[in-house]
Amino acid sequence: MSYRLLLVAVITFFTGACSRNNQVPGNVLPIHRMKGILIDMLEASAFTNNSIRLDSGGIRQKKLKKLYRQILILHHTTLKVFLSSYSYYEHHPDQMQDLYNIMSVEVSEKKRNIDSLMIVRIDSLNKIRSDSVILARKDSLKSQRKVSILK
Repeated sequence: MSYRLLLVAVITFFTGACSRNNQVPGNVLPIHRMKGILIDMLEASAFTNNSIRLDSGGIRQKKLKKLYRQILILHHTTLKVFLSSYSYYEHHPDQMQDLYNIMSVEVSEKKRNIDSLMIVRIDSLNKIRSDSVILARKDSLKSQRKVSILK
């Protein structure tokens, strides 16, 4: 009987430990908020790297810091809360991996959306080009008819 009681106690302990392990403390930003902030920061970094090619005076870093401050304001948090939350996730690799997985899914979805928009845009441009070529040929044929009629 005591063996069963011990087994139930051990299972209850590990079940409780696992469920508490997946929850973040109240002073830490939850995964869905961290995901939004980190994705915005990655996009800001990519934008800054693409828009400021040559950086002799640290302009890129200044611009990036300004964008990071704006991102934190946009997400209604402070640098202190963000850094302590990031530190928490660094010390909990399983939750950091969950965060990265969620980010990866969202970034992949954004990429798919952008790719599909690019395909639509390219198709539209090809149709415009095709239509303009057809119109140019029609105009050319009309001009040739006019010339042949006048001769």
